[in-house]
Amino acid sequence: MKHEKLLPVLEAGCFGLLLIILAGSDTRKDSSEPLAFSMLIMGILLIAAIFLILLEACFFRTPKKRMLTLISFKDGHPYHVYEIADEDLFLFCTSKFDLNYLIIDKAFRETINQLSKPDKNSRVTVEKWRRQLRMYSQNDSAELVFLSFNFPGGNQADVLPLAAVPDFTDAAIRTMQANCPEIKIFRSRHELEQWQEDLDDTLWEEVQGKIQNLERKRSSMWKFHSK
Repeated sequence: MKHEKLLPVLEAGCFGLLLIILAGSDTRKDSSEPLAFSMLIMGILLIAAIFLILLEACFFRTPKKRMLTLISFKDGHPYHVYEIADEDLFLFCTSKFDLNYLIIDKAFRETINQLSKPDKNSRVTVEKWRRQLRMYSQNDSAELVFLSFNFPGGNQADVLPLAAVPDFTDAAIRTMQANCPEIKIFRSRHELEQWQEDLDDTLWEEVQGKIQNLERKRSSMWKFHSK
């Protein structure tokens, strides 16, 4: 049984043992009889269950990294399939796009709105930011982010709602999708399978073959490291 499924069982058992011990101690509070052996065993089991719960909380209950499946295409055919975690995605995007992600505060809003007479080269950009601020700002408490990135073809900067890019990973995904149209990004296995349903038979077989090849490689690496 995996520890995710074991924890609720431990918690329920711990609670049940505690109720039994409390009920047993209540019936003996006016008695001079020594504590029954069964009550002693249940007390030991309760302590052991609490210890296991604490152990699980310390070592197993860690935030799960988000895994993304990426499929790169070349001339309309799947060229490579790979999976990356959050940290890998950060490295990929930072090195390739020089990505900056900033949550906008009140001072930042005032700075953009107070920019007076920007030079000819930056006037269009500043006006775009102001339009985006007006568009997404229903009130002064609206949460916005400033997303900017440099890439081989130039640079881009936008004001966006926080809901559209809630963290650095989503910002990196948005950046890759905008600048690498040959890469398909899937946030879950379900999303990947839904996309595959719309493919013709030939392309489906090509993509499925690449995915199975990735899974075989991953399985062989797991077996190698587990020896």
